[in-house]
Amino acid sequence: MTQTRGRFICLAINIAGARIALARDRALSHFAYLGVVLNGEPVKRGEICRLTRADSNVSVFVIPVNEELGTARKVVDIFT
Repeated sequence: MTQTRGRFICLAINIAGARIALARDRALSHFAYLGVVLNGEPVKRGEICRLTRADSNVSVFVIPVNEELGTARKVVDIFT
């Protein structure tokens, strides 16, 4: 893994459909001044994927979450 020199980016994008890659790449392009260099590889749905090349100063990952499931579990805990 590339040394990130203590920098990280937390970017939450909640977009469904075919344009998610475009929206993600546009959002991350604003961080080029930090040394973010995207690898251009497709993201596998439901898997943790690295978005940046090995020579990028900052590592950026996609970490899938299921917020609806987490909320549903909390509601069940409250009422049971």
